[in-house]
Amino acid sequence: MPMWCSYTALETSGFFRYESFKKKMLPWLDLICFDIKLIDEADSKQYTGRSNKRILSNFSRLLSDAARIPVIPRIPLIPGITTTKENLAGIAAFLNDQGIKTCELMPYNPLWLDKLQKLGITPRYRRTSFMTPAEQQACVDSFTQHSPMEKKHAN
Repeated sequence: MPMWCSYTALETSGFFRYESFKKKMLPWLDLICFDIKLIDEADSKQYTGRSNKRILSNFSRLLSDAARIPVIPRIPLIPGITTTKENLAGIAAFLNDQGIKTCELMPYNPLWLDKLQKLGITPRYRRTSFMTPAEQQACVDSFTQHSPMEKKHAN
């Protein structure tokens, strides 16, 4: 008789009510991919419309409460917004303080622009090209200067 095994992964921005998430979602998860976009609260409010305090707190709490579940931090690289040296250094320091040994730097993908336009939404950010290898390497270099952890690229 064949045995079936299924795994459940979650991709999240981290903006959720922690206690509800812990009770209703966490018991069912096998992997969490957790995006950290901006480390500075003022930048977070400017670009996302919300404080990042809940996101950073949720990340820290997940690491302690969900020891059996891998939590993979991912940094979406949005040129001119999340790719600043200050932001990458701040995220690297935060992750280092959390004891994180690996993360993913995710190069910008402009394919989302077409989806918004089809929905009749005019995006405020309009970069239409993918990041160049040089831009990606500059982000890796900025991040690496402030963190000993291993970096993984998502392509």
